[in-house]
Amino acid sequence: MRGFAGWLAGNVRASEYTRQEIADHIGVSKAAVDKWMSGDQYPRVVPLFRLCSLLWPSDRDAKFLIATGMIEREALS
Repeated sequence: MRGFAGWLAGNVRASEYTRQEIADHIGVSKAAVDKWMSGDQYPRVVPLFRLCSLLWPSDRDAKFLIATGMIEREALS
């Protein structure tokens, strides 16, 4: 898996959180997180920002820019 989905899946697996904990923290369903990680959907802006805040509190803005850049490139291709 490549692109945003692969990047996200790798970072979620490397985190201390389960997919359910992430979903609960950012206000979405576990199914939504699973769809993002499989590449079936992209997160909306607010959940993505909350996700970046959870996984990378000290580097949130940089990771948010990386994620949105990936999503934009994939949406254009």
